[in-house]
Amino acid sequence: MSCWPLLGFLLSTAFRLLMADPLAPPNIHHNGGGGNNRTEQLDDLLAEIGDVTSGNLGSLCISQQFRSVPVSVRVDAFEAARQKADMLARLLQDLGQLDNQELLKLLITSAVRSERTIETSRMVTFTKPTALASSASPSQSNGLIREQGNIVNLLFMAHATRPASPYADPSVKVDYIQQSASINASIQQQSTTLPKATSTSSGSVLLGNTALNDLPWFDDPFRSTPQAAKGFLANWNKFMINSSNVTFLGWWTFPYYQCSSRRWLLTYTIPVTSVSPTSSTAADRLDGLLTVDVSVSSMDINQCGDGPSSVETTADQQTITHFSGTHKCHETSTCRFERGYGWIRGGYTCTCLPGYYSPFLKNATFNGSHVELAFRNKLTFNSPVYDQLYRCLPCSAGCDVCVDDSPCLAPYDWPFRIALLAISMSWVLISIGLMGAVYKYRRLKVFKVASPTFLCVTLLGCAIMYAEMAAIFPELNTPACVATKWTRHMGFCITFSSLLMKTWRVSLTYRVKSAHKLKLTDQQLLQWMVPIMLVATVYLGAWTASDPPTGEFILTGPTMKFTQCTYNWWDHSLAIGEVFFLMWGIHVCYSVRRAETYFNETKHISWAVYNIAVTNIIFASFHLLLLPNVGPDMKYLLGFVRTQMSTTVTIALVFGPKFYLVAVGRGDEHDARTKARGVTASFSLNGLSLASGMGGSCAGAGGGVLVGGGMTENLENSGNPPEPDDQPVDLYRENEELKYGIPFLAPIKTKAQRQKPYFHIKCRRTIFFVVFF
Repeated sequence: MSCWPLLGFLLSTAFRLLMADPLAPPNIHHNGGGGNNRTEQLDDLLAEIGDVTSGNLGSLCISQQFRSVPVSVRVDAFEAARQKADMLARLLQDLGQLDNQELLKLLITSAVRSERTIETSRMVTFTKPTALASSASPSQSNGLIREQGNIVNLLFMAHATRPASPYADPSVKVDYIQQSASINASIQQQSTTLPKATSTSSGSVLLGNTALNDLPWFDDPFRSTPQAAKGFLANWNKFMINSSNVTFLGWWTFPYYQCSSRRWLLTYTIPVTSVSPTSSTAADRLDGLLTVDVSVSSMDINQCGDGPSSVETTADQQTITHFSGTHKCHETSTCRFERGYGWIRGGYTCTCLPGYYSPFLKNATFNGSHVELAFRNKLTFNSPVYDQLYRCLPCSAGCDVCVDDSPCLAPYDWPFRIALLAISMSWVLISIGLMGAVYKYRRLKVFKVASPTFLCVTLLGCAIMYAEMAAIFPELNTPACVATKWTRHMGFCITFSSLLMKTWRVSLTYRVKSAHKLKLTDQQLLQWMVPIMLVATVYLGAWTASDPPTGEFILTGPTMKFTQCTYNWWDHSLAIGEVFFLMWGIHVCYSVRRAETYFNETKHISWAVYNIAVTNIIFASFHLLLLPNVGPDMKYLLGFVRTQMSTTVTIALVFGPKFYLVAVGRGDEHDARTKARGVTASFSLNGLSLASGMGGSCAGAGGGVLVGGGMTENLENSGNPPEPDDQPVDLYRENEELKYGIPFLAPIKTKAQRQKPYFHIKCRRTIFFVVFF
């Protein structure tokens, strides 16, 4: 029989845990109002807790001695106290000596002495009286606690309290003891510390000035209400459901304020039952409550709603998160929980969000207590202080952190930038116009010998490089930076490759020292140019797809900044490749420095290549080393100057002389120096390399002399179809000229003569080279 009450208690506990919502705060009812109603309830509860903690008690400690609040707190820090109390309850259950008062006092004393977190340990015993006792009048029911028709016969109550000194023993105090009827009444009331149990007109029984059922840790197990059928602890509004476990023997109460000690406490209450071995009736059953009190006054209320940390700490166990999200920080600021405030609201600070500032506080941090007061005054008196003092203002555009509304972005001189952009776009149109002019005058010898195809490709690359100024014109972002990289590097690759292919053809022809013909057509050169373009396209495409450049802020002063495209290993790798490309181009141009071609084409291209190399090196130094943090307008100006010095100068060097000859009407005539050296029509049209001799020709005035291996049919191999107005080749005359030049191709026997360039020519070293581009 003794196991049935405990079994019923455990079953009721499991039922409560299964039916309870583990996330909902206890005793907070959610209705159709949603989260606003819950927030209002939590605010009211916070106000009540704050008033009690701060001493604004009113009649609290006059009319009652306790104030319980339905707030769930963590009890992990008191696990040792709970285990100690469960062990003592099991011991009493097994011994069955709840009537042994000396044993009870010894056990509660040992609980306080052995566990430092236990402030008070308490033992209460009672029985359910017989029907005769139940029918007694209130005035005759001494020691009976009547509550809505349910009567409990209080027998004994004592508690042990932790002393102030850690070396002193706990003090034991008997709160109530029911004396036997045979004992003299004067002995029963001999201790003034023992309150007398009296009944009120409503049926409630008072223990001193406090009804026993009003104690935060006590509950009547003999109620005739529906809850009584579910077992002990039917008064659920006193106990935390979520903080108890089905394996626990008892329940943790909600936090309550104790007026006598001026502290916030928690109590772990365990029911204990003892049945006389000689009888199994309910009247002979002796029930008790073993309780242990722990202090939670050191806990702090966290109103900020910080999420749970990944690592549990002791400080986390001392934090009350029941009021998370009830802070009054403005939406322009963030809440930061501060420890040490205890059971009052406002235990936090409000700090302005990044990109916001406070016009009144330089550190942009507000005390939570002041914010709470200003918010209450706003709701109560419509005070503007909250919105004026505790609201952060947005920083100026581009400012991550600020203390005032000063600008952070460097200003753009848009009229100046528009003027530079207009000039650059004008050159784009000029380049397109030049492409049309080249096509129009493609039959003139000044353009025909320079290969119109490669001239148009060069102009296309120049137009793309001019387009870079449009890409860097606005405030830079990812699309603008991608366009900048493509126009800069692709334009350079097209322009430089087309110029270099033509110069490379001259270099190969110039180095030939045999009598065989060297055929290098425009189509072959374009085929060799395709891999270069393919490598550049694949690299830029992979860059754009995997890690596209973005705009990043760089400082131009203490606070001013602007955006420029990011520079990383993609830029550095491409820059290294372009440096090697430039070095190869310079080497090719240097190798043909003595070659003379029609209209000085090779010389002009070499100057353009040197100019591109020098210009890019100088402005790369300005950009990365000398002026890395100049303003956006100066950066734009440097880009404009670099484009003009590299691209415009290239157009002037390569196309200026040609259009000048066209303008003066000599675009369809051969170079005057070629005529002076006696170049025949067939030689001129086939682009043969000739050596200038004394008096205009090495062989006299009759004609030219073949340079070893210089027999290059560039007109035929240029890839361009013959024009109707071309002069027909006189094969007989050309054959005679070849016969005349053959004796000069005899082998050289001396080592010194082998080291001479073009040792088979007995003329001066200046060589005239006729090549069709």
